[in-house]
Amino acid sequence: MILDALYTTLSQIISAYPLIGDIEAECPFCAFKVTPEVLRDKGGIIGYNHVVEIAIVDREITNINTYTESITAAVSGMSGTINDTIFEGVLLTDESGIYYNDADQVYENDLEFLISTLNR
Repeated sequence: MILDALYTTLSQIISAYPLIGDIEAECPFCAFKVTPEVLRDKGGIIGYNHVVEIAIVDREITNINTYTESITAAVSGMSGTINDTIFEGVLLTDESGIYYNDADQVYENDLEFLISTLNR
């Protein structure tokens, strides 16, 4: 599954959590969410497009820059087969820019990717 492939890739850089609900995590960490779209033709399912959102969180702004660069490179480089998911292409589609969350006293940067796979 793409969740497993993302976890394997991201957890080599930073503590990573799939965003399924509220999480309790120590900084630094990232949380990720995947929204799939099934691609079909007359013969049936031909693949999937996944919108992947990754939130990078830390108390130090310089660390956010470093994690952003590392995560962008790692996710953009996902190809071939990872955890049984067959990757066809990855495109960085958006970045929020670093902002400070005053309530939690942390910095955050949000990345969005479009990932095409042959299977879930």
